[in-house]
Amino acid sequence: MIGSMIHILNYYPIRLFFMFTLSLSLFHCSTTLPLSDAEEAKLDRPLTRLLSGETVDKRLFDVQKKEDGTEIYAVIVRSYHAEAVRELGIDVSSVFGNVIVARASLQQLRALVDLPLIDAIQTGSTNSPQPRR
Repeated sequence: MIGSMIHILNYYPIRLFFMFTLSLSLFHCSTTLPLSDAEEAKLDRPLTRLLSGETVDKRLFDVQKKEDGTEIYAVIVRSYHAEAVRELGIDVSSVFGNVIVARASLQQLRALVDLPLIDAIQTGSTNSPQPRR
């Protein structure tokens, strides 16, 4: 029985499908894994709740949807290493000293919080013009 299953997995299309389903399962679970104390210390409360899989009010975030349906969140990253943030595929809109303004998906945020070069990540907000006084 097991020998015949291994023989079936040797067919390229089936092996490709199997690897794809496994990677999707791991990808989905990666955003809901519990955060370590070190990771929680880097995040503000709304992001901690979001990455922990808790139900949060989406109005707390500046969220946009990409064409593929992926939600990307505006965040403020505290680090002097903007290139490390960009290397994760995160869109960086501006850098000023150790303040990096970026937009990232949940998976990218999860990878970002694991980097030792990152000091803190805060929820970004929607910019709106203020009236002159």
